[in-house]
Amino acid sequence: MARKITVYTKHGCGPCLITKKFLNEHDIPFKEINVSEQPSGLVDLQERGIKSVPVTVIGDWEDYWTGLEMDKLEGLVG
Repeated sequence: MARKITVYTKHGCGPCLITKKFLNEHDIPFKEINVSEQPSGLVDLQERGIKSVPVTVIGDWEDYWTGLEMDKLEGLVG
């Protein structure tokens, strides 16, 4: 069964673009929540004490990381 992946992003965020590009190039499905367009996503992050994007969430917050983490993204391949 595929893992549910959610990526929180915002407009003008280079690391967000790289994260999405990596996932798309490796055919890894994900849901994007752009906090510039969906303020509820920003509230979700603030409630968790997270102040920057991208945030990549695996499952229902079983695992997550902030920023561009290529080693962790590569771990999703395969």
